[in-house]
Amino acid sequence: MKNETICGYTPEEIKKYFFKGKLQQLISDMQSEGKLNDVVGAKALKVFLGTLKKQNEEVVAEVKDGFSEEMGFETAIAPPSVDELVGEDKTLDSWIADKDKVLADVRSKMKLMRDKMTSKDFDIKELQDLAFELSFWRNWIVQDTIYKRQLWKQKLTCLIDDYEISRREAEDRSELTKEYRDYVLASEFQKTVEDLIVSARKGYAE
Repeated sequence: MKNETICGYTPEEIKKYFFKGKLQQLISDMQSEGKLNDVVGAKALKVFLGTLKKQNEEVVAEVKDGFSEEMGFETAIAPPSVDELVGEDKTLDSWIADKDKVLADVRSKMKLMRDKMTSKDFDIKELQDLAFELSFWRNWIVQDTIYKRQLWKQKLTCLIDDYEISRREAEDRSELTKEYRDYVLASEFQKTVEDLIVSARKGYAE
């Protein structure tokens, strides 16, 4: 094939364009010279370029074995599964039980305080005392928000892995789940408690 040409160019000339990443330039040159104006020539060029591409892929695959970093390739590593990320925590059930007990007590006290606030004899100091008491339980409230955010993220990851959808689509769909609702409610409850604590401290300062 040394003496043959494709669209007016020898195989060696086409190789130089191809391996130097100047394929578009080759096609432009051929067209400007009027050498790529027929279907037969275009098909012949396509076949030869396909051969070069296959040869290149085979050579790269052979050489990059052991020289991936030097050639700029990254070794494909599958991301860990949800089970691997979550792992097994034997103390989790006990912690959840303690956390839920604390939060139930906090919510009960806040409800009681809300009812008292409708009374004419309500003393603002009672609310401030409750706020300072809540500051001691704030860590449990924050942990509850973190835990429920993790459950939502776990659900989000499962949607991506199981259905092979984009993160954006998984996020949109995950907002329909109980995990997302629980996380948002926990986050809002934490904000309410923190606002109450800050307001109480300002009240005492004044």
